[in-house]
Amino acid sequence: MGNFYVNHIVKTENHDKVIAVLRQNKFTAYVSPVKTGSVVAEKKADTQATVPIVNLAKLLSVELQAPMLAVSVHDDDYLLLGAYVSGQEVTDYSSDWDHRVADKSSPAGKAEKLCAVFDATHAVETVAAILSSTTYGLAHEHHQALVDALGLSDFAVAQGFRYLEEQSDVEGPSAEASEWRKIT
Repeated sequence: MGNFYVNHIVKTENHDKVIAVLRQNKFTAYVSPVKTGSVVAEKKADTQATVPIVNLAKLLSVELQAPMLAVSVHDDDYLLLGAYVSGQEVTDYSSDWDHRVADKSSPAGKAEKLCAVFDATHAVETVAAILSSTTYGLAHEHHQALVDALGLSDFAVAQGFRYLEEQSDVEGPSAEASEWRKIT
């Protein structure tokens, strides 16, 4: 079985506000240390159900007034993304060609939108190549390439609520899990 994880990458350095929004809205989540933004791994979203993923993405982008990227990796076979600004989805992407997406743009069109949202206009060609590539063996590798190209936090790659919870439960927090802050 491959990786199953969901997280939200918020392009903000205001870590305290991320935590405050999660607490105010009674989410159970882990929040990464700040590294080119914060990563939120939330319990309900980690089920991979669409509604909790989208609702959290909209809430965070509105409350934090920051762009954010919702990421879902399914069995390390598929990468699904949604980029949000002010509660609105700007673009979405799925590496599973059978999965319906709202944005019917080409990979180059989606790349332009993603790069504009995350101030990475220098990387449009690279992001377009990543989105159109079928050579990634595992979805988390696809995710890593995209995070690198967009200049987002690599704390998001291969991390979700369940993984962080399991790391914390096994003989105390691992070095990696202990860097994350649990919000309840």
